[in-house]
Amino acid sequence: MITITVPGVPIPKARPRFGRGRTYTPQSTVDYESAVRVAWLASDGGKAFGPVSLELWFVFPCPAHDERKRNPARARWHEKSVDLDNCAKAVADALNGYAYHDDRQVVTLTARKLVAPQGEPPRTVVMVRSTDSSAELAYAALKNAEVMFG
Repeated sequence: MITITVPGVPIPKARPRFGRGRTYTPQSTVDYESAVRVAWLASDGGKAFGPVSLELWFVFPCPAHDERKRNPARARWHEKSVDLDNCAKAVADALNGYAYHDDRQVVTLTARKLVAPQGEPPRTVVMVRSTDSSAELAYAALKNAEVMFG
């Protein structure tokens, strides 16, 4: 498993923009995807072959209005303003051709959004691992869940 940390506020994948007869990706998305790639290349991670598992932690900064001197704000779930799936898409697209040949190789995806505890920096933590477990075991777990909850 390769783990990288991308410093800075996580940026969700923005929709393409249209202007002056062309389509373009907003600069904030381009810069964030570039930062993810730079962190991956610095890790000497290489490319995975076959199925890949991706685990993502998006840690957003503690808002200034939550900062307190006596009782510092703790980590909590981030429930506002940013779609988790767009954050995950930005990372998955950024790692295309770097951590894996294509993001179609990603067979499991776990993503979480948090607000950092007071005083901790915002960041994105990315864990990539080759998935060697059997798809048959995953399917058996699915069938078991269907029986229990279905």
